[in-house]
Formats: sequence, structure tokens, C-alpha cells
Amino acid sequence: MHSHTQASFFLAAALSSGIATAGLLKPGASACLALLGGSMALLWFFKNRPLTTPFWSFACLLAFALGMYGMARTLPENRPLHFAHSDNRQSGPVQVRIVEELRHNDFSYRYLGEVTALDGGPAEGKVLVDIRRDSLALPLEVGREVLSAIPPEPLDAPRNPGQFDYRAYLQSIGVYGRLSLDQGELLRLELGKGGFRFFVNKIRRHLLGSLEDIGLDKAELGIARALLLGDRTRVEPGLYTSYRKAGALHLLAVSGLHVGILATCLYALLGLLRNLRYGRELRFLLGTCLLWGYALLCGFSPSVVRAVILFSFVSYALYVQRPGETLHFLALAWIFMLALINPNWLLQVGFQLSFAAVGAIVVFTPVLFKRWPWKGRPGTYLGRLICVSLAAQAGTLPLTLYYFHQFPGGFLLSNLVLLPGIGLLLVMGFACLFLQALGLLPSLLAKCYGLLLSLMNDFIRWSGSLEGLHLEGITWDAAQLALSAVALVLLGVYFRTRNRQWLKGAAFMALGLQVWGLCLRVDHLNAKYWIVPHKVKAGGFWVRQGTGLQVFSGDSLHMQSPIRDAGTVWPVDSTGYRALSSHYQLGQHTLRVLEPPGLYSPSEPSPDFLLLSGSPRIHLGRLLEVLDPRQVIADGSNYRSLVILWKKTCEKQGVPFHDTAREGAWIRPILPATH
Repeated sequence: MHSHTQASFFLAAALSSGIATAGLLKPGASACLALLGGSMALLWFFKNRPLTTPFWSFACLLAFALGMYGMARTLPENRPLHFAHSDNRQSGPVQVRIVEELRHNDFSYRYLGEVTALDGGPAEGKVLVDIRRDSLALPLEVGREVLSAIPPEPLDAPRNPGQFDYRAYLQSIGVYGRLSLDQGELLRLELGKGGFRFFVNKIRRHLLGSLEDIGLDKAELGIARALLLGDRTRVEPGLYTSYRKAGALHLLAVSGLHVGILATCLYALLGLLRNLRYGRELRFLLGTCLLWGYALLCGFSPSVVRAVILFSFVSYALYVQRPGETLHFLALAWIFMLALINPNWLLQVGFQLSFAAVGAIVVFTPVLFKRWPWKGRPGTYLGRLICVSLAAQAGTLPLTLYYFHQFPGGFLLSNLVLLPGIGLLLVMGFACLFLQALGLLPSLLAKCYGLLLSLMNDFIRWSGSLEGLHLEGITWDAAQLALSAVALVLLGVYFRTRNRQWLKGAAFMALGLQVWGLCLRVDHLNAKYWIVPHKVKAGGFWVRQGTGLQVFSGDSLHMQSPIRDAGTVWPVDSTGYRALSSHYQLGQHTLRVLEPPGLYSPSEPSPDFLLLSGSPRIHLGRLLEVLDPRQVIADGSNYRSLVILWKKTCEKQGVPFHDTAREGAWIRPILPATH
């Protein structure tokens, strides 16, 4: 590995460490700025000795400080005008500008908004806007200003074990609040007219409208919007699931494949400029600017930005006739994106997957292809396709297991079938989009494009339905992610340097992964817990004993999703279902379940825990005096108005109260009975 590549990787690692540290510690921006200034002064002192250890040590310190300062500037704690500083109970009306349309669902329209005013004064910060659907609800346009008397609410934490942490995801894109409104609870103001971002969005809406005018079916239109402009909001949920199970979801994210094909087309068209004076310069500048414009039209997602930055670096290196290592340019793209554009991207899974896939392809593909036995014209092409697919899957596997707890076993089949033809689909799609925008699209070309999209969707539906290829519910925690990722990195360094010390390190990490997995298995086998999950309109509780789960509920169907989520944090080898009864005892503790009609006896013993389920009509104050429980739990099957009253009653009488809707699942260990 070349020295400049090593240096860029060390700087990228230091920058990322600073961002992660600031995200955990949440320091003040002024303290980070002071650290940044001090590290710059130290580096300036050693500027005449650029190859010494102190110089590179202070360079890494500077990158670390830059990462901390960049992340600290984005935190609400360091932004005085951020709406998170207001008291929701006393704040006045909030004004929000809609900046992005998200995927809608059957219950609400969903948008990303920016707070522009709060209680008559200036304010800032991003919010998630949910407009509940009804007969009067109409979609909002991007750029529209809305006024609401209801202030933003804090984001909810995950309520059940293994549930997707939507709050962490939203915070990774800078969203720290939520507006959940009915149509009558907002006032539509004027449509925003200024700003470069809204000008770009106007062009994007025009292009998306042109796609809709082509005449594609609904399923094909959703895929075309995703393939060409990165808009996945209209992809049908069932078809999206099929792409995920088939291991072809990466095709719907605009990335290096799309940018490479578009760049090839652009540079072929711009080849006419080569004979002009300064033709090479014009070709490079125009091609780069057009690719950055395409990245803006695609929503400026991390994957397309990474692809455009990488292509820009490589193009410039070729222009000045100083080609370098792809890994060096990849590390520079990492630094550029996090230091100059958005440090929060480090926390986004799309950013991580994009760089992991490209890095693995660059490192592992030559090693795999070297051992490919079938050399020759068709064999070489097929071998490269297989090796690239295997390398990308290996590089992203730790992240896929950690974030999604699944493994798409059919990825190789999908890539072998679709990748050879995806270039044709993209070229035809760009041609249809361009010609339709000009009003010159031939109907035959539109029909052929729709037919190809339909064939691809049919194959994806078939591939995603194959039993046994798609594995779900794989438990994979942060320690396993770290050990497996480090093992892959060390293995990659070994392949680049052929130093066996790196191979030994990778083997040691793999051994640690096995030991950690065994320790987790033993811990899971010995686990015993009471669990009251939160599920709207479903009541009951679980008893977890080892890898078995007993579900006590009158509605086992609604319990399937929280059980599936729980299977991602601990193995569930067997699940049993039983109807709810009134009294339970496990170990030292007793549980009393009270359902409608809420009957109880003054002579029954006092329970340790009282579970209220199904909105029983009771006088809780009198019940607490009679049964005298140590704690009261309300599950998700109760009316909210009753839960609020129950909580007030428990607070008055000094009895701990747990509301699963606000505090998440109630989890307590089962202690062994004493004799």
C-alpha cells in the first residue's frame, strides 16, 4: 500500500473518530474550535518536517478536532435557535417549510420539514411532518410553508426489544422532532419561491412528472423513478420487499453504477469538444458539473455523492496525468464528504454500505478473480461479475447483519441476471426521460422500456419468493459488527501488503468473534425474564426462558411483529401461545392480570405486579387499596385517556406506574424462588 494511501486512510480514521466522539460526548462548539485551533498551531510548527512522526501525529489530531467541531456544530445543544430548546407546553405556533417528500403510507402523508419560526420568533431545526390521511387531506408541495399551533414533539425511542431505532435514524439526518397533525390542525401558507434548493427541486419535480407521462404501469413507474432519479417513495411495498429478499435493493439506490453509465454517455457526447481550443478543459469541467447536477437531482444521497466525488477525483487525476490508487481516492472522498458536506453521514447506513461495498470490490475482487479457473472471453466476463458480487457482499455483510439482521442468499443469482442488462435499462431510461422532457419520445421506445422494467420486476418477484435463500432474524450485536469489520479490514490489508502479521490479526479477530458468539449463546440459554411488550390494540405478556418464548395473549396475530423484532436481539428457537389468565407466579414474583370486566376479590393475596389490559372499567384508587401491588403496568391495549387517569392515580398513592406506550416494554428478570 502506497504511503499517500496510508496517510489518507489515517486521516479519514482520525476524522471519523472525532465525529463519533462528538456524537457521544456532545461537547460545546467553542471547546472543539479551541482544540481545532491548537492542533492547527502545532501542525504549523512542524510544517517544515512533513515526513516526521510528530507531523503526522498532529495532522491526525487536526483531523480529529475537525471531525469534533464539524459534528458539534450540527448538535441542537450548540444551536441557540434550535426548536429543541423551547418548552413544548409553553411554545406558540410553529412555522415549517416542507423540504422533502418521504414515502407515504396508508395512514399519513410524510415529509421532511425545516422549522423557520416558533412563537413569532426565528427558529431552526429539521422535523418529521406526519399529516394524517382523511377525505380532506391533500399532499403538500415541496417548498410549501405550513403553520401549526401544535409544537414539535420529541422523537419516540424504540418500545420493544429489537425494534428498529427510528429515532436514531432520524437524528442521523439531523431530525430531532416530529409534527403529527390532522388536516385541520395546519394552515397552508405561501409556496416558497426563492433558494437554489427549491429551484433544483422544481427541475426534479418536472423530470418526475415527465416520467409519469411516459405511460408506464404503476409498479414499473415506481422502479423507473428509483433507478433514474433515486426517488423510492413510489415503489410498491410488496415489490420493495421482493427486491430486498432477492439481494437487488442496491439497484434502486443511485450509486457508482448509475453515475458510471451516465458519465460514459456524457463524455461520449462531449467528445466533440476535443478538437476545440481548451477542449480537454471544457470536457472535464462540463462533464464534472453535469454529474454534480445529477447528484443534486437525485436528492444528494450519500451513495450518489460518493460516486460523483470519486469520479471527479479520478477524472482530475487523469486530466493532469497523475493517476493514483483507487483506495486513495476513496479515502479522500470519505474525508471530503464528512469534513465539507455533512459529518452526520458517518452515522447513516447508506454512507457506510456505499464505502464498504466499493472498498471491498477494490481489494477483494483481484484476489478472487486470480483464482477464477475459467479464463477466456465469456469466462472472464462471467468471472469478473461473480467476483465483484462476492466481494461487495462480503464487504457489506457485517453491516447488513447488524442493521437488517438478514442475509439475501439469492444476491448472486440476481446480480448475474440483472447486472448485464441494467446498463441497457439505464441508458434507455435516461433517453426516455430526456426525450419526454422535450416532448419527442417515440411511443415504441416507451413501450420497450416499460416491457423491460416489467420483465425485471417479474424476475425479482420470482427470485424473492424462493424459499430458503433469504435468511431473516439473524442476531448480530455491536461487538460482532466490530469484530467482523476489523477482521475484514485486516484481511484486506494482508492482501495488499502480503504481511502475515495482518493475516494473524484477522484470524485473531475471527477467533474472538467465535468466542463472543459462544458467550452470547450461553447467556441467552440462562436468561429468564417477564416481558410486557407494547403493541397497539394487543395485550398480554411474554415469558422468556432461554431460547424459548411463551406468549400469553388473547391476540397472537398482533404479537407477531414484536416477536419477530425480539428475535434479532436474542435467539427464539420455539414459541408457544396461551390464553391470558388472572394469576401467575414465576420464581419469587406474582403477576395479576386484570382484563374486562375488571373483577377481583378483596381476599386474594397482594400481587407483586398488576397488569391492566383491555381497558378494564375499574376504580383504580380503590383497587390499589385492596390489592396493594408493588407496581402497575398498562399495556398497549388500553385507551389512552384511561392510562393517563391511571398514571395520576398511581402518582397520588405512591405506586410505581409503567406505561408501555411512553416507556416501552416492561422487562424484569425472573428471580429463582427461595425456600
